[in-house]
Amino acid sequence: MGMGGRHASRHSIHEQAWHYLLGLGADVAFVQEGLPPSWIRGIGTVVHGPFKRTGSAIFSPRFPLERVTPPEGNPILSMGAYVAMAHLALPDGTEALVASVHAVARKANERHLPDDRLTSLARSREGTKLNDVAVAGLAAMVDDRPFIFAGDWNVGRIRKEERDRAAAAVFFERIAGHEWRDCVWDRTKAELQTWFRNSESKDDEGLRQNDHVFCSLDLFDRMAADAWVATDAATALGLSDHAPLIVEFDVPPIGLTNLNLS
Repeated sequence: MGMGGRHASRHSIHEQAWHYLLGLGADVAFVQEGLPPSWIRGIGTVVHGPFKRTGSAIFSPRFPLERVTPPEGNPILSMGAYVAMAHLALPDGTEALVASVHAVARKANERHLPDDRLTSLARSREGTKLNDVAVAGLAAMVDDRPFIFAGDWNVGRIRKEERDRAAAAVFFERIAGHEWRDCVWDRTKAELQTWFRNSESKDDEGLRQNDHVFCSLDLFDRMAADAWVATDAATALGLSDHAPLIVEFDVPPIGLTNLNLS
């Protein structure tokens, strides 16, 4: 939503971003760098941790959300309001674990993980990153229910530098090892551009997609179409340097049975 590190003059644009989000008609939105306005709570349910300026949130105008707090010792707790988690009631009567993730491009430290885990999760000489912490913490939360973990992961598959490509490859290998499905790559074997700070260069070898939606196999099999990006949010409208990544799942409502319509 483009509010991270921004000054007060961005607030009017941020309001426009929330109206744009409503215009997309999403059943559930995974928001990062957001500051939910008070009026949005009259339209749907918002789940997020405590923050004063900005943070991650999950918003649904249609489906019930119940905030989830990870158990003591889970490294997600160390990320504070950068991760919002909830149980989402799906229309077929099942419940999904959902998380809005902002894995800022920073190194992790002993506050996030003990030293032995920091060493074991490092993907390069740069050390363990916060996106590694997020993966480890969310993986520990997965059970038999469907899940969707979406947001700004600050890592992409296509990079200029060889060291960046190698470190990114390990990240996505871990995603696959946890049996998470990438809702873009695993369908098309291509990236979509979601990050537009360097949009003038249109460099296909640079970082283009650092926003990702990972889900369980059962939900991946229910994808109704290829994902797409609402690019005008970042280009023509300038609401953020990220654009919304849209994924549609075909989850039918519970069938109406045993009704006496006479």
